[in-house]
Amino acid sequence: MPSCSNFSVRYLYRICKLVTSIELDFALWSSSSGIESSCKLYSARETPPARLACLDTAFQDEQHEHNHTPKKISVIERLPYEVLASIFEDAHSPDSGLELLWSQVSSQWRSTAIATPILWRTIQLLVDRPDQFELATLYLARSKATPIDITVTQGPDDSQHAVAYGKLLCDHIHHCRQLKFCISSLESAGIILGFLVMASAPLLQSFDAHLPSGYQPADQILMGGTPMLAVMHLRASASFLPPLHTVTSLHIHNIRSDSRIELQHWRDLLSSLPHLISLVINGNVVVFPVWTSGPSVTLPALRTLEITIVDMEESESGLLRCLYDTIDAPLLECLSLHNYIDRDLAFLEDSWHFGVTKFPALDTLILSGLDDGEDACFAHFMRAFPHAQTVIFKGSMMAHFYELLNLLPEADGSQPRYWPRLRHLTAIDLQYADRHEMNELLATCLASRIAMGKPIETLTLTKTDIDRLPIQSRCLCHPTAAWMDLVKVVEYEREDKA
Repeated sequence: MPSCSNFSVRYLYRICKLVTSIELDFALWSSSSGIESSCKLYSARETPPARLACLDTAFQDEQHEHNHTPKKISVIERLPYEVLASIFEDAHSPDSGLELLWSQVSSQWRSTAIATPILWRTIQLLVDRPDQFELATLYLARSKATPIDITVTQGPDDSQHAVAYGKLLCDHIHHCRQLKFCISSLESAGIILGFLVMASAPLLQSFDAHLPSGYQPADQILMGGTPMLAVMHLRASASFLPPLHTVTSLHIHNIRSDSRIELQHWRDLLSSLPHLISLVINGNVVVFPVWTSGPSVTLPALRTLEITIVDMEESESGLLRCLYDTIDAPLLECLSLHNYIDRDLAFLEDSWHFGVTKFPALDTLILSGLDDGEDACFAHFMRAFPHAQTVIFKGSMMAHFYELLNLLPEADGSQPRYWPRLRHLTAIDLQYADRHEMNELLATCLASRIAMGKPIETLTLTKTDIDRLPIQSRCLCHPTAAWMDLVKVVEYEREDKA
């Protein structure tokens, strides 16, 4: 149970303890009052007859009060509705299942839990589990109009219950906030999603689909409108797509080889994303080989593009080339490229000159490649993105970093030939073998850029690399150490640092 739940349970315990203490004090007071009254009555034996009537009246009053004293009631029955609801909301988590337990403690807790829709907003529709249908229906009924998160899962076997679950989903899609599918059967997916073809989802913000391969182009769903849809995750295939014109973040996760998108359909998909700001692609998307001439698609709002090559067995991935050829992004600021090898960049030898017009605002590059001993292609990569101001190397990329340090001092006249705007250079976990050679390269590179009037302002390294390089001292085997006064050396702080 999460820490907030532990806090709430302790809070509830303290409340119950307090109420119990109050009840105990009240019981003791009642008992002492009764004893005092009994003593008075026993002393009546010696009381004159004139006072017997008064004592009898007093006894009747005490008896009446005692009869109407509330019987011992469970402490939890006395907690106010507002306190219970607040505790429930604070302690609830999507995977805890506490809402069902709470609704079985007492009648008051049951009514409070049922009247708190936020407890019932995480819904699991298990198509392979017909025994769970009534429970899912119960949750959906109790969620009322609260925005809900629905996950639909089903295994590879076709389910005879797909119709019932599809209808149930359709009945509540209007207040769904997050919708996730994990369905392996194409027939079941078609049945369930068929109920959503003309439906509208006015509150839907996130769509996450792990679906089997379907026909191309993808079948359209939710044609009634998804005005708030902002985040999409496509896994395994790109079948059954909702309207995309409002999507700002698209994640495509390793589309299977038998489900990859034809080139024209890929262009159509891109054309339907006018507000896309972030595009993250893990693994291949388009059918290869794809290369036929055709126009590129402009993504007018795209700011970040992250590409990860996941098939390490391929001798060359066409993913970067596909995206380079099919996308124009005038506002793209950051390109992240992971797990590439030099052969993945070879195509830039003939097309590097298009980069400056396709991505004119690109100023940040984050690179984590796989050194393969071939370094002839990195210069073309640098020329394809000439406006880089911030470059970050992650992982074991010594070949490319060495080449970078050799290329940066090259000049066209008095100006740098490569990355003339570069100001911030980060290298994480260099793992170089010869620290003296690395020191010489760094000193030469940084001093040359200063001499050209294009200094690198910030050099960020890990603490280990800073300690191995004598960059904090004047003991450099180089004619000048002037760069040390102009370049700020910064220790890299790892992202996962607590």
